[in-house]
Formats: sequence, C-alpha cells, structure tokens
Amino acid sequence: MGNFSLGIDLMGADVQAASIIEAVLSSPRDCLADASILFFASTPIVEQLKEQFGLHLDFCPCSQVIEMDESPVRAVKTKTDATVVAGIKALKTGKIQAFISCASTGALVAASCLHLPKFPSVSKPALISLFPSQQGEVVVLDVGAIASTTSSQLVQHAFLGALYARQALGIEHPTVALLNIGSEPEKGDEETRKACQKLMQQLMQQETPFQFVGNKEPHDLFLGKANVFVTSGFVGNIFLKTAEASCQFVLERVKEKLAAAPAILDKIASELRAPMQQGAVLFGVQGLVIKCHGSANKASIQ
Repeated sequence: MGNFSLGIDLMGADVQAASIIEAVLSSPRDCLADASILFFASTPIVEQLKEQFGLHLDFCPCSQVIEMDESPVRAVKTKTDATVVAGIKALKTGKIQAFISCASTGALVAASCLHLPKFPSVSKPALISLFPSQQGEVVVLDVGAIASTTSSQLVQHAFLGALYARQALGIEHPTVALLNIGSEPEKGDEETRKACQKLMQQLMQQETPFQFVGNKEPHDLFLGKANVFVTSGFVGNIFLKTAEASCQFVLERVKEKLAAAPAILDKIASELRAPMQQGAVLFGVQGLVIKCHGSANKASIQ
C-alpha cells in the first residue's frame, strides 16, 4: 500500500472506464511510485473491470451514478451511493487523500460543498485552472464551479487565487486582476464593478496579501499581465473552452502547413495544451478535489 491514496471516479467521462484505468496504469512509474489507487464505479462496471484487469486493482462498487442531465444538488442529496458522493465521503474520512472525477461539474461541486469543510471566510469554492502565457503559467478562477458569482465571492476568489499562486507557483506576492471586457473600473456587469471597487479599497488600505492590478482583458491573460485572473464560473468556463478549442484549431491548421516539422509542432502543442489539460482544482474546500474534462483523453488523465 502506498503512502498516498488516490481516488478516481470511472463514471461520467466520454471514454470508457477501462480506458481510464489503462491511462492510469501506463502513467510514468515515478508518478505513482508511492500511491495506491481506489477506483469508484458502478457495481456492474466493477465486475466487468475485475474480469478484464484481474483482482490486483482496488475498487469501490457503487449502486448509483449521477447522470449529466440530473439536477446536481438534488442528485447528490438523493443518490447517496453515487460514485462522486462516495469519493468525496472517502476523501472526508481520510480513506483517500485526493479525488479525481470526470463526472458532472455541478455534482462534484455540490458533493464537495455538502460533505467537505470550506476554507474560513469562503462561501463558495472555485475551480482553478492554469493557463499558458508569455510570462509563464497564470492562475484562472472560477472556470465552472459557480455560474453566477456575487461581488463578495469574486473578492473571496481573488484571495483564493493569490493563495494558490503562492502555494502552486511559488509567487510570494502575486498580482491579481479581474477578467473583464475592458480595463476601465466602470466596465463589466454590476457584480464585477462592485468587486473592482472593493478590491481597490482594500488595496489602498493595504489589506490584501497581493497586488490588485484592476480589470484586464482576455488578451492580457496570454500576455501574462497578472499572475491571477478572477471571473465568474460562467464566463470562466466559456473562456476555458474557447481557449482550448482555439488552440486546437490553430495547431491543426499549422500542422497542415508545416507537416515537415512534426517534432517542433509536437513541442509547441505540448507547451500550449499541458497547463489546461491538468484538470481544474476545486479550491476553497478542505480536501484535494480535481475535475477533469468529460472528454478527457489519455494525456489529460495521466
């Protein structure tokens, strides 16, 4: 048994459960050297996987699965033996130290909020993703946990993002911006404008452990004009998916024109895709919860 126990939800991804296991088992050995893995899946799927992979893998059979079209909160409360709920409960009790899921974002967030303690002074957690920029990786939140965010929650997420930048990227005093449609303080919706005012006031009173640099537009993110970009889950999720699709589109077009240089293209593709393929961390709850795309491929899972 390893020193670190990882839980993986096999339900909810576009790929089959067996493909997820194959991706995990083919990961570089040093990634899983000290880890034990507990796979969460429906009982019928577990039986199939045991026949396919043998008995050396650890499974947690669950009698229920939350579908993508279900109401997340209702499903989490009624389907108490669903894989995503069982995984979060195992995280809470310490049976596992981290939980990865490709399932419904809403269900994963709802289960986490219901069963895991939140950080002090944080009303709602946020999904954090790393994006590539000309200055290195930048932190973006929220990329889909909470669709509609109040100004107070945006301020809370600014503190969360700064904390993550310090812990994950080693940036002692990060710069934080609000992702907006313009740089002027009066730009954006009402909640974003209020959040900008609150953060400016706290900056003047020196009440923040980071430097607030105001509103920044999407292109500023890729220029690395701040270490942390804060927005609502609705805007953040659209931005994430648009960035990923744009990256894929450009790479495919360039690949068609420069077919003679595959090694260079592979390196560029890896640098652009890697940060966004790592999964989004649900930050603000006491437990390591990672949300992967439902369409995650082998590289994303590894």
